[in-house]
Amino acid sequence: MKLFRKGSINLLTVCDSDLIGEKIETPNGIYMVEEDFYGSEDMNIDEITGSLIQANVVNILGKRVVKWFIEREYINEYEIISLEGVPHSQFYLL
Repeated sequence: MKLFRKGSINLLTVCDSDLIGEKIETPNGIYMVEEDFYGSEDMNIDEITGSLIQANVVNILGKRVVKWFIEREYINEYEIISLEGVPHSQFYLL
């Protein structure tokens, strides 16, 4: 998990920790799951909840993370794309 701040944009990135360092090859190119973008910490529910308060854009990747966000109704199954079997979503918090 990582929170980026740039002007009025606060981007929260969260992914399953086992995906860090992986390459996901898609028909549109290679998606690199980098620690610089997603961070290296395991998902901590309290930290995610606290960071969501500050975020206005959220980028999530991985089965466990996406499931967590669906269960809390931040997204639904129609807002998920598959990167070669790995669920991914990006959404805005208003």
